[in-house]
Amino acid sequence: MKVIFSLSLWWFFHLFAVAQTEQSKYPNGQIKSEGALVDGLKSGLWVYYYPSGTISAEESYRNGQLDGTVRYYDENENLLAVEGWLDGLQSDSSHYYHPNGQPQKKGVFKDGLYEGKWSFYSEGGILVREGEYKSGMPNGYWEVYDEKGVIMQSGDYLDGMEHSLWKFYNKKGQLEYEGRYNRGEAIGDWYYYNKKGKKVPIDPRNQP
Repeated sequence: MKVIFSLSLWWFFHLFAVAQTEQSKYPNGQIKSEGALVDGLKSGLWVYYYPSGTISAEESYRNGQLDGTVRYYDENENLLAVEGWLDGLQSDSSHYYHPNGQPQKKGVFKDGLYEGKWSFYSEGGILVREGEYKSGMPNGYWEVYDEKGVIMQSGDYLDGMEHSLWKFYNKKGQLEYEGRYNRGEAIGDWYYYNKKGKKVPIDPRNQP
């Protein structure tokens, strides 16, 4: 009995030592953050607050690193972001919002960097930019729109630089200029389309 009792006490004090609740406070006494520490490292859900008392963030930790779903809010309790984390790096899909609730941008992270298709929106919910990333750099086909959703530009990136054919449009979404880039440098023949739709050669140095 004495041995069993001693072992029980050991486990009790061991668990108490490695898992405890932690809180920090603002000078006014309002809670600033709270969560659990395991062996001195953040673990599980941590909640952060504005001085007003409203939640600013809900973060998930494992072994002291962000791991899982993270949510951020503004002082009016509007959701600003939902992120996925893995071992301290942003991973998987993430969504961001304007204060009015409209989407701001969405896409996927890989090892903390933009990867694959990302979409960007105006406060009115209009798609203004969309394209592909690779290792955090624009890489692949992109389209750019104005605040009304009318296309302005389209073309490819390579390692963050304009590459291959790019097209530029007027305020009505009609093709106005086109030409090619080689890693950010305008090359070859460039053309302007007049009001009749006729293709007119121009100096690439005069491209938009």
